[in-house]
Amino acid sequence: MTENSEEKKGIKGSTIAIILTVIICIVLLVAGITVVLSGVFFLWGQSFIDDSGGTIETVNVRADITYSTGPPMVNTLTFEILSGTVDWSKYEVRVDGIALTASTDLDHAGDSESFTWTPTSNNVGETLNVKIIKIEEYKVVWERDIIVKSS
Repeated sequence: MTENSEEKKGIKGSTIAIILTVIICIVLLVAGITVVLSGVFFLWGQSFIDDSGGTIETVNVRADITYSTGPPMVNTLTFEILSGTVDWSKYEVRVDGIALTASTDLDHAGDSESFTWTPTSNNVGETLNVKIIKIEEYKVVWERDIIVKSS
C-alpha cells in the first residue's frame, strides 16, 4: 500500500506541475498578446495625431518689415531666401492674420520676395506675427514675430 500511495503522490505532484505549467503558459500568452495589441493600437492611434504626411517641410528664409510714410503709407515684408527654392504659388503669407497678395514667383537661394500692404497707422516699433502657410494642407511651415523698422 505504501508503494501505491507514493505512486499516487507522484501522479498528483506531476499533475499539479502540468496544471501550473499550463496556467503559466496561458498567462504569458495573454500577456504577450496584450503587449502586441497595445503596440498596434498605439501606432494606429499615432497615425491620427501625426498630420505631417511623412515629411517635414521647412522654408529657410529671413524676413524684415519696413514702414514707409509715402505717400502712400506702406509696409513692405521682404523675405530673403537663405537656401533651397521657394515656389510662392504654393504658400500663403499672413501678417497678423491678414493674407497678403499671393506671389507666383519661384525664388532660389539669394533671391528675395516682397509683399506690401497699407497699414492703418505708423507702426514702426510694433511686433507683427508673420506666417508662411502651405496652401495644400493649410499648415504653418514658418512663423516669426518681426519688429517693424522705418525705411
